Amino acid sequence: MKELLNSLNMDGGEVAQNLSKLYNFILDNLLKADMQNDLKAIEDAEKVIEILRDAWNEIQQAQAIGK
Repeated sequence: MKELLNSLNMDGGEVAQNLSKLYNFILDNLLKADMQNDLKAIEDAEKVIEILRDAWNEIQQAQAIGK
């Protein structure tokens, strides 16, 4: 997740800013889960990761159709 956060072009506007917030949320939850043995924090991070994965898959499919 750290690599994704570091790869963002923050000059990219709102999309990069929103992705940064989501990546930081995931990182914070994973840290909380580790430090506090908090299963809910892992589940919350997992939900966000699944949403991001699905969105990237949709973008990839849309690009494949457009070619």
